[in-house]
Amino acid sequence: MDTKNKNPSDIIQEFIDLIQMSHDEYIKAKQMAEEFNSHTYEWTHRLEDARNKQERNKLATAWQRELKERRKAKDTMSLWKELHEFALLEQNKPTIKRLNQLLQRQRSQENYLEIPPHDREYKKKV
Repeated sequence: MDTKNKNPSDIIQEFIDLIQMSHDEYIKAKQMAEEFNSHTYEWTHRLEDARNKQERNKLATAWQRELKERRKAKDTMSLWKELHEFALLEQNKPTIKRLNQLLQRQRSQENYLEIPPHDREYKKKV
């Protein structure tokens, strides 16, 4: 959807969702990378115990495929790291809280403006 056709609340909501998604994506990728890292000793022992060159080559190829998957997980982790860490900083938590409050106020204003002008209830300001 084009930004021109979006309400400001939609854009704010997308940013808040992005921050939340960064946590999920970062943690998932980190867990995958750590899982692949834990296989290193297993692979080296399997290579060490290979009976012949053909078996060693098959093991090395399988390990190489796993290392490529590990690299993808590490790249995904790097992609989301900055946003993830930004949201976790104590000094930024009030900003995120204020963004959520802004979102509520903005939605309220947009809902009010969706009412045709002649049907709006005007409240006298004090």
